[in-house]
Amino acid sequence: MILKLLSVAAVAIVVTASASAQAPAELHKRLTDVKQIETGAGLTRIKNAERDGRDAQVFYAWRNDVSAWGFGVYIVTMPTKITPNKTSWNIVGIETDNHDFDVEITDQPHTRDDDLKVVRFASGKLDGKADTFLITATRDPDEPVEDATSTAIRIYALGNHEDEGFGTTPDRFDLVFKYTTAKKYSDADDALREELGLPLPKDD
Repeated sequence: MILKLLSVAAVAIVVTASASAQAPAELHKRLTDVKQIETGAGLTRIKNAERDGRDAQVFYAWRNDVSAWGFGVYIVTMPTKITPNKTSWNIVGIETDNHDFDVEITDQPHTRDDDLKVVRFASGKLDGKADTFLITATRDPDEPVEDATSTAIRIYALGNHEDEGFGTTPDRFDLVFKYTTAKKYSDADDALREELGLPLPKDD
C-alpha cells in the first residue's frame, strides 16, 4: 500500500518552533534550529531526510475502536544508501529504551484534549549537524486520564546503519535524549509546546 500511495504523497510542511521553551539547558545547547514537519493521514514525504539526497516517507493510519482509545500508527520508510535507485522502500527502525528497535510507533490522543502520547517529526541540528528528528511526549497518569502528570519526552535522530550488518534496519531513529518534565501536563501536546516550543497540531 505504501508504494501505491507514493504518487499522492504530501510534501512535508515545515513549521518553525517557538524560542520560548522549558526543556533542560543541555538540550537547548545540543538541539538547535528545530522546525516541526507537518504530517497527516496517508503519506508525507520528507525531502533529503539524512542530508544525503535520500527522501523518507512517513505513513500514518488510524486504528479506530469506536471509543476514545483508538490510536494512530506511524511507519517510516527510506531507500537504502548503498543502492538508493535499485532498492525498494525499507522500514526505518526506532530505537527502544532497552536498545532494541521497533518498526512502528503509535500515538494515543484519547479525546484530543488530554493526549496521552503524541508523535512529531522535525528538522534541525544536533550538536551542529543537520538531521531529521522523531519526537514523542508520553503521559501516564493515574485515573482520571485528564489529571496533570509529569511527561516523558524522547528525541530520536535519524541515522544510517548499513555498516552494522545484520540485526538492525539500514536506517534507524536513534534515541539521543530523554527526560521527564518537572512541570505536570494534562495534555502531551501542551508538553511539547511548552518544553520544546513545538506548535500545536492544526486540529487542536
